[in-house]
Amino acid sequence: MLKSSKDDIKGSIYELISKVTGYDAAELDNDMYLEVDLGIDSIKMITLMNELMNLVPQDQMEEFSAKYPVSSILSMQTVGDIVEIFENWHSEKSPQHAHVEDTQNVIEPEIVVEKQPEYLEIVNSQYPFLTCYQAISTLTISSAIEIQGELNISCLRSAWEELILRHPALRVVFEKVPGAKNFKGYKQRLVEGFNLPDIKVEDISHVGSGEKERFVREKIEESLNQKFDIFQWPLHKITVIRTGSERYCIVLSIIHLITDGLGNQQILRELLEIYSAKLAGKKADLPKAISVSEYSSLVKEMNSWDNPQENSEFESYIREQGKDSYFYNPYGNDKKLVIPEPFVPIKTKVKKFWIPEDVTGKLVSNTKVWRSSLFVLIVSAYLKSIKQLNESENKIILNLPTGGKVYPNADATDVLGCFAQNMALSFFVENPNEAWDDLIEKVNTEIKSKLSSGIDRAQTLKAANAAKENEMLTDGQMSPAIAKVIRASVKSNLYLSFVGDTNIKKEYNDLKIKDYEAYTCTNPGTIDILVELFHNKLLLTSNYDSSFFDEDYIDRHMNNLINNIKELAEISTTQKNVMKTECLATAALDVQKDILEKASEICRRKLTEADIDKDIDSEIGMDSLGRIRLVAKLSKDRENIDRKGLFACRTLREMALLLDSRGGAANENIDKIEIQIPFLKIAEQCKLTPDAPAIYFQGKSVTYSELERATNKLANCLIDQGIKRGSLVGIMTLPGPMMLIGMIGILKAGAAYVPVDSSYPAERIQYIINHSDINILLTEDSLIGQINDLINNCPGIKKLILLDSKTYSKEVKVSELIEKEKWMEYSEIPPVYSSSPEDLMVVLYTSGSTGRPKGVMLNHLGYMNRLVWHQKIFDLKPGERVAQKTSCCFDISIWELFWPLMYGGTVCPVRKDIVKNPWALAEWLIETKINIMHFVPSLFGEFVHALEDENYTFKDLRWLIFSGEALPMSYINKWIDKHGMTVKLANLYGPTEASIDVTYHIIDKRPGSDGESQIPIGKPVDNVYILNLDENMNRKKDGEIGELWIGGIQLAKGYLKDPERTSEAFRPNPFKEIPGEFLYRTGDLTRVREDGSFEYHGRIDNQVKIRGFRIELGEIEAVLSSHSNVNEAAVVVIDEGEGQSQLVACLSGKITEESELKEFIGKKLPYYMIPHRIEWLESLPKNPNGKLDRRLLRICLTEYRKRKKKLFFPLHRLNAG
Repeated sequence: MLKSSKDDIKGSIYELISKVTGYDAAELDNDMYLEVDLGIDSIKMITLMNELMNLVPQDQMEEFSAKYPVSSILSMQTVGDIVEIFENWHSEKSPQHAHVEDTQNVIEPEIVVEKQPEYLEIVNSQYPFLTCYQAISTLTISSAIEIQGELNISCLRSAWEELILRHPALRVVFEKVPGAKNFKGYKQRLVEGFNLPDIKVEDISHVGSGEKERFVREKIEESLNQKFDIFQWPLHKITVIRTGSERYCIVLSIIHLITDGLGNQQILRELLEIYSAKLAGKKADLPKAISVSEYSSLVKEMNSWDNPQENSEFESYIREQGKDSYFYNPYGNDKKLVIPEPFVPIKTKVKKFWIPEDVTGKLVSNTKVWRSSLFVLIVSAYLKSIKQLNESENKIILNLPTGGKVYPNADATDVLGCFAQNMALSFFVENPNEAWDDLIEKVNTEIKSKLSSGIDRAQTLKAANAAKENEMLTDGQMSPAIAKVIRASVKSNLYLSFVGDTNIKKEYNDLKIKDYEAYTCTNPGTIDILVELFHNKLLLTSNYDSSFFDEDYIDRHMNNLINNIKELAEISTTQKNVMKTECLATAALDVQKDILEKASEICRRKLTEADIDKDIDSEIGMDSLGRIRLVAKLSKDRENIDRKGLFACRTLREMALLLDSRGGAANENIDKIEIQIPFLKIAEQCKLTPDAPAIYFQGKSVTYSELERATNKLANCLIDQGIKRGSLVGIMTLPGPMMLIGMIGILKAGAAYVPVDSSYPAERIQYIINHSDINILLTEDSLIGQINDLINNCPGIKKLILLDSKTYSKEVKVSELIEKEKWMEYSEIPPVYSSSPEDLMVVLYTSGSTGRPKGVMLNHLGYMNRLVWHQKIFDLKPGERVAQKTSCCFDISIWELFWPLMYGGTVCPVRKDIVKNPWALAEWLIETKINIMHFVPSLFGEFVHALEDENYTFKDLRWLIFSGEALPMSYINKWIDKHGMTVKLANLYGPTEASIDVTYHIIDKRPGSDGESQIPIGKPVDNVYILNLDENMNRKKDGEIGELWIGGIQLAKGYLKDPERTSEAFRPNPFKEIPGEFLYRTGDLTRVREDGSFEYHGRIDNQVKIRGFRIELGEIEAVLSSHSNVNEAAVVVIDEGEGQSQLVACLSGKITEESELKEFIGKKLPYYMIPHRIEWLESLPKNPNGKLDRRLLRICLTEYRKRKKKLFFPLHRLNAG
C-alpha cells in the first residue's frame, strides 16, 4: 500500500525493483534506465508492474488504472518515471486514503503471465472429448478435499488465482471459426485478463453426519450434471461447504476438456500448498510454472508422434476385436437402455467406497506374488466380479483410461491439461470361478502387451484426425444424426479408471487433510469406476447413469468387486508358490545406474543400489503410470527396445539385465568389489599374466612378475625401516619403471605415498617434504645432487632409498642411504597386507589460494571406484599400451600409472622433453604403439595445431581422453576434420579432492553440429553425486549457472594438517538421499543441460561484475573457442584505474577482424559480455601442468597496456615477462 511520505514511496519502489532485479536497493538511483542499466526486459517489467500495483489501495485501484493505464507503466524508461507516477498519486490523495489494509498474511502471486500467443495448442487427446461434449456428456469431473483448519476466503481466492496463473490450461476458453465443418475449426483462446467468481460457502455444520454426506454427494452430483459453456470463462469452479467447527469441504468442478483425473489431483495438491503457505505468510515451494510457449511446444511434440508400428498394432487389434460393441446389462431382458435425445445429458449419480488401509497394504504387497501391478490386480478382480454377476458373455470389453502424458518424444508429467487417453480392451473370462493365477496372468499379459505397443496413442491419433478432418459439424455445431452415430460408437459401457496415488499429504502447515473423493460424469447406460490411493487406502467411486442402474444394484456391483479385492489381499505367500526374483546375474553398472536415475526422477526420491532388487510396485511404489514413464524414458536412448519384456519385469535389476547388450552376463572387470584396493588388484594381475609386459620404457620392458618381485622386496624393506599402516613416504623420481616400483612398494607396506615432482621449484619441494613430515624419501641416482641441495632445508629426511644403482660420487647429506643392492636382498614373498579401503593411498599437493599448496588426502576406496569405472568405460584389453606423461603430482597420473596394471595393460612412461615437442610426441605415439592417451586440452591444442600440415597417422590409437581444464570445440573439430572419428574421444572433469574425475562425456559426433557452443563435462561417474547449488546450498534449476558440489564415495578425507581449509571446502551434507557425511565445494561454475549433462563455465573466482552485470568469463571463452579461427581463448578483467574495468579477450589462432568476432559473440551472448578489446598471441602461457596461466597473462596484459601497445607477440616473450 502507499506509504505516508514521498521518501517512503520511493523506498518501497526501490525495494520492489531490488526484488525483481537482484540489485541492492542502496545502489539504485532515479536516473537509472530500467532496461539498459537494470536489465528489466518486458517479462521482468510485467513482474515489477504486478508488484507495484500492490502499492495502490484496493478502493483506489479503478481510479488509478483509469489515470495510469497498464500500457503507460510498461513503457516507462527510468526508475524516476515510476517513482514520479506514484508520488503524484500520493500527492493527489488525502492522507486518509493512504492507509494500510490488513492483508491477513496473504502473499500475492508472484507468477508472471507472459505476453504469450493468443491461442493454446490443442493436444490430440482433447479432440475425442470435444466430440463427446457435443454428442454425449457434460464432461464435468469433480474432486473434493476435506480440511481441518482455518478458512480464509481471501487467502483461498488468492491461492486459486495463483494456481490459474501457473497453468495455461486453466486460462482458456474455446472458440470456433465461422462455418466450421469439423473440430479443426475449434481453438483454445487464452483469456487476457480474468475476474474470478466469488467462492460460495455453504454451512451445513448443524446437521447430522449422514445428512452432511448426502448433502455433499448431491452437491457434487449437481455439478457433474451441469454443463460448462466452453465458450465462456472460467471452465472450472471452486465451492466450499462448512461441515463442522474448522472443518471444510473444498469442491473442485471442472470440465474434462482442460484437465483429467491426474490433473485434478495436481490442482488440489497445489491449491493446498499455496493456500496453506499464504495462511502461514510464506511462499509455496512449487516447481517452476510452465509458460504458454513451453506448453504449446510440448503439445506440438506429442501431436507430431505418428509411429507406423503402433498404428499397425492398433489396426490389427481393432480387426481382432471386431466392430461389435459390448453392453453390460445385469437386468437381462427385463430392462432395455433408452438412449435420450441428442444433446440431452443423462443424470449421473455417485457412490463412494473405501478399502481399509490394512487390506490395501496387503494387496499392494501381493503384487509381488503375481509379479503384476496393482492396476492389473484391480482389473482382474473387476472382471471376475462382472462374470460372477450373471454375465453370460465370455468376451468382456473394458474401457481402461491411461494417463497419456508420456510419449517417446515428450513427457508431460506435472503439466496440467487434458492428456487422458483410452484403451478399450477385450478379455475372455469363461468361468466365474477361474483360478486367480490364470486370470491375473491373462490380464497382465493383455494390458502390458497393449500398453507397450502404444495402442492408446495410436487410438488417440486416429480419433483426433477424424475429429479434425471429417465433416461432422455445421457452423461448428453437431447435428442430431451425427450425435447418434457418435453415441453408438462407444465400445463399452464399463469404465475402470485407476488414477493412482493422489500424493496428497496429511498435513499442509497447520491444515490437516481429513477426507478426499473424486467423481466423473458418465455416458448413457454406463458405470464408470474411479480407483485412487489416498493416505494408503483405496478409494473407489461408482459414477453411473441413474436412469438405467438403480442404487441397490450399484451397491451389489461395488461390494462384489470389493470382496474380490479383499480376497486377493488375503492370499498369502504360503498359499501361492511365489516366483523368486532374486537375480545373481549382474547387468553393466552404467545400465543399472541409468535405470536408477530415471526411476528416481519418476518416484521423486533418490533410489540407490539397495533398491535394485525391490519389487517395482509394492516396495518402490511405482504404479503403472510410472512404469509407462520409465519404459518411455529408457526407450529414448535405445533402439529396438523390448518394451513388452520391460513391462513384465518386477525389479529394476531385471530391467537392467534385459537392457544390457551383453545379455546379462557378468563382466569380469566390473561389479566385483571384493578387491577394494588398487594395489591388491595389481598384485592379482601379476599372478594372472606374469610374463606380460607391465611397463615399457625407452625400448625396454618390465614384466608383471618382475614388478611383483621388486615391489615385494621394497615393501618388506620399508616395513623393516618402521613403515607401517598410516605412514607417509615421499617419492621423487623421474617418469619410468622406478616411479611405479616405488609407489607400489610403499602401498604394499601399508603406507601412503607423497609424490614430489623434481621439476618443481626448490621452495615448493621443501614445503611438501616438511609439511608432510617425510623422513624416508625414495629417489634415484640422477637426482641425488638436487636432493643434497634440499637436505639443509628438510631436516626431517633421515633416510634415502635409491631405486636404482648409485653412481653419484659425492657425499650424500643424509643420515642413512639405502641403496638398491640392499633393499633387493629382502624377501620377494608378499608382505602381510594391513591396509583397509578407507586408509590413505596418496597425499597430493595442489595449489592453494594462500600461495602454499594444500595436501589432499585420498583413500584407496575412492580411487578403486574411479578406476573400476574407468575400465568399464574405456575397456582396456590385455597388452594394450597406455601413455604415462602426466606429472606424478597431478591426479591424472594415478589412472595412467595404476589402471593399466590392474587389467593387464602396459604403462608407457614418457619424459617431458618429448611431451613438450609436438613432433617428437607424435613420433613417440606411433613408435610406441600407444592405444590410450590423455591430454590436457591446452597441450592438445598445441599438438593439433603444430601437426595441422603433417601427415602423421595414429593407427594404434583407440582413445583420446581429455581433462584438466575446459575443452575447446575447435581443438576437437580440427582433430576430427583431419583424422575422423576412428579414435574415440572423451571429455572428463574432476578436482583432485574427488579422486581424479567425477563426470564424463563421450564425444560421438562433431561438436557444434547441433548448434551448441561448448563440449559438456557430462554426467556423473558411478557412485558419485553431482549438485548444482546456489550460495545457500539450494539446488539451482536446470539451465541456471550455479556452483558444483560433489558427494559420494570418491571424496578426499580433507587437507593434511589444515582443518580450517578442510571445513571450508568439505561441508556437512544436508541431502539425505546422498550418501556420505560431507559434500565438496569445487568453486567451479556449471549449468545442467536438458539431458542432465553438465556444462563447465569456469571458476567462481572468474565470475566478475562489470557495470552491475554478473559475468562468467568461462561462458565468453566457450563462445570464442567455438569460432573456427580461434585456437585458444582466455578472457581476463583488467583494471583501467578510476574504478573502470575492462574485459580483455586473449586469443591464438588465425587473426580475425575484431568487429567480426564481436558480432559473433553478440549473436550468442548479451551485449555486456562482449569483450572491450581483443588481443592476439602466438599461444597462451601455460603452467608446468600444461594449464592456462591466467596470472602471468594478466600481468603481461597490464604491463603492455601501460605501454599503450597492442599485444601480439610470441609465447617465449610472454613467458619472459
